[in-house]
Amino acid sequence: MIVLTLLACKGATGDGPTDAGPTMPDLPAPSCLSHSYLPLDDMGELVVTQAAPELSFDPAGVDGLVELLGAPELAPVSYGVDTWRIRYVTQDRGQRVEATAAVIVPRLAQPGPAPLLMWEHFTSGATDICAPSAMGALGLGLPLAWAAKLGVVVVAPDYLGMNGLGAPAEQLHPYVVGEPTAIASLDAARATLRLADEQGLSVTPDPSRTVVWGASQGGHAALWVDRYAPGYAPELTVLGVVAAVPPSDMVALADRGLGSWNDTSETLVAVSTALADWYGLDIDEALVPGLSDAVLEELATTCNVLDPANDLDTLEEVFTPGFLAAPGLWDEAYPDWGCALEADTVRLSPIPRTSGAPVMMVLGEDDTLAWSPPARADAEAFCAQGMAIELVECSGLDHEDAALSTLDAQAAFIADRLAGVPMSAACTLPPPTSCP
Repeated sequence: MIVLTLLACKGATGDGPTDAGPTMPDLPAPSCLSHSYLPLDDMGELVVTQAAPELSFDPAGVDGLVELLGAPELAPVSYGVDTWRIRYVTQDRGQRVEATAAVIVPRLAQPGPAPLLMWEHFTSGATDICAPSAMGALGLGLPLAWAAKLGVVVVAPDYLGMNGLGAPAEQLHPYVVGEPTAIASLDAARATLRLADEQGLSVTPDPSRTVVWGASQGGHAALWVDRYAPGYAPELTVLGVVAAVPPSDMVALADRGLGSWNDTSETLVAVSTALADWYGLDIDEALVPGLSDAVLEELATTCNVLDPANDLDTLEEVFTPGFLAAPGLWDEAYPDWGCALEADTVRLSPIPRTSGAPVMMVLGEDDTLAWSPPARADAEAFCAQGMAIELVECSGLDHEDAALSTLDAQAAFIADRLAGVPMSAACTLPPPTSCP
């Protein structure tokens, strides 16, 4: 059985007993906001546990699913899987909230501990109906495949504002906002440990062998989980991170989206709406009058995050003149917006990176969504900060193709980290190369 051992001690006086005080996150003050973190002791507490037999498969069933998803690189798999949906306690801006996730357990021949993989999902929407755990086998196809291929316990958080189980979310999903995504994900991992304990699972997640995978929005999330894990969830030891096509530099992407109309411009509509909601900014400083209500309605009722302004296709139809003039001048023109963009740019994080986990970054040379030049520059900056980076940039491939065509290499990277294989040629940062 798994026991969560998060202990913090207060000094004893005289010969009396030592009182255990609340366990607090070891994190610097939040960027741009003034909230305090809640103690960790109740974080990850299970609220609802629901077995999901419709999401449990034998190996042949998983192979058929990944074929449907267009990810044959992950087949054939070795194990069947059993799945649960969970609702658990986490925190957001100093308040106790609830979030949901899926937990996928491989059917291993021998009982005992298995590695824990945190699966950070790509953009699927911004409301409850878009939560991967609520979207059936296709919504969870890739994490099912990871569990079945590698023999790892997978936790797939839905993220805040996207409840796949129980009462509807009461907040807008903080799209590509690092802090709430990392914290909710790490508490989902805690909830997975509790699930194994409460259900008496024969295959249990081993927190000392944790790996993190994410693509697109999930790549951004994976990099933030890596930053927050030592201070927020010290019971987890992260051995490796895969961040595929991550929008790691939000300042550069905002500048690109406001410089000319492109894929990044369309996504910036949702990003700016989410930043305004989470950081308490004035969305009317960013979007033209009357547009914010339409965007909020679109985000609340559909899974359209990549183009919530719909048929608008010029910068002037979407963004205010002041916002269009802000690139390069954020600190003077809109300091609060500049603070938010910098706070969600990974290399500018005030949280020191102490995990030491090797990181695989996958980029697409022709990616027009999570534009590759600033991500490559971030890889160089990460190396300068002491991170062990393996960079793969796929020549001629776009956002989705770069992430999917390298799944076998991503799986091999994770398997090597779990097997203790030393990482070779870290931070060589080769030029774009042909990917399958």
